[in-house]
Amino acid sequence: MQLRKIINTILFPFVMLWFLFFGCSISVDPSNPVKTREIDLETAEGIVLQDVLNNQVEGRLIMELTTPIKTGGVIISGLDSVEYQAKRDAWFFFIDIHPDIIYAKPVQYVFVYCDNGEVEIIDELWWPTIMPNLKRIFWDGISLDRARRILLHNVLDYDTLDRIVMELPYEIEAGTGVWNDFDSTLYEADRDAWFFFIDDFPGWVYTKPVKYVYVYRDNGEYEIIGESWWPNVFGELKRIFWEGMDIVQAEKKLLGDYLNGTLEGKKVYELPVKIPAGGVVRNALNQKEYVAKHDAWFFFVDDTPNAIYAKPVRYFFLYCKHPRESEVFDETWWPDNRDELIEFIP
Repeated sequence: MQLRKIINTILFPFVMLWFLFFGCSISVDPSNPVKTREIDLETAEGIVLQDVLNNQVEGRLIMELTTPIKTGGVIISGLDSVEYQAKRDAWFFFIDIHPDIIYAKPVQYVFVYCDNGEVEIIDELWWPTIMPNLKRIFWDGISLDRARRILLHNVLDYDTLDRIVMELPYEIEAGTGVWNDFDSTLYEADRDAWFFFIDDFPGWVYTKPVKYVYVYRDNGEYEIIGESWWPNVFGELKRIFWEGMDIVQAEKKLLGDYLNGTLEGKKVYELPVKIPAGGVVRNALNQKEYVAKHDAWFFFVDDTPNAIYAKPVRYFFLYCKHPRESEVFDETWWPDNRDELIEFIP
């Protein structure tokens, strides 16, 4: 009896403690694991990539703040100063869904909370005020359309009148470039870039002031190179801005490029309206046809105006948007549109 009492009072508590600590197990819900450490930036990037972007990053600009925002810290919209407060310490990400759009557009502010990886997505329409402090982590570069708008705004100041503006439809890779097709001067692109060609004097056929422009894909910076000749890639360029020569420019082109700057001993007549592409001018005597390949200004030059009958004359098609393809035809008689022509007097 005394022994049982000793066991009950002394050993029983030890036996119970042994079962409690060594004979029992604690079950943990695997769907809600206990967090043992904070989320680091690399892990947060993975969460954004997988859970927010569904691994789709093409065409988007993704930026991050490389230091966490403390509890209560705010991100402020640059549009209307709306503040978004972090509930706890968090990593901040900015996602621009349409980086080629310059003004108000759908963007996302993303908080990834450091304690458990919880994601908070805020839909916005403008960049945050901390944009200069953000680091770009993904962007495949500005598109050709965005580069075209940079050119129009920053280089041309929206003035495309009386200019030919052309673009190369594929990018120039870093370390390569274009060259002057006359003297082979090479202009190497520092980085991947879009290339544009600007002809400020489209009526001039020979040496003249032109510009080569690189718009760099990584950040939209541009480089303007003053030149005096077409680039080697001229045949691959696509015209994007130009209304074409007006009749005054066509007159200057005729006078400067074909008549040596003088009408001495000649009579020159012009058609005051454009001939459309496919339009026909005929020799009024034998009905020989001359077809305009493009919209054109038509000029008739009589080199011997005092002669009455068959004599040397010339028909000119000065193409409005294709000045280098302008055509001259030697003839011996007036054209069939003689009654519509007016004399050109500089």
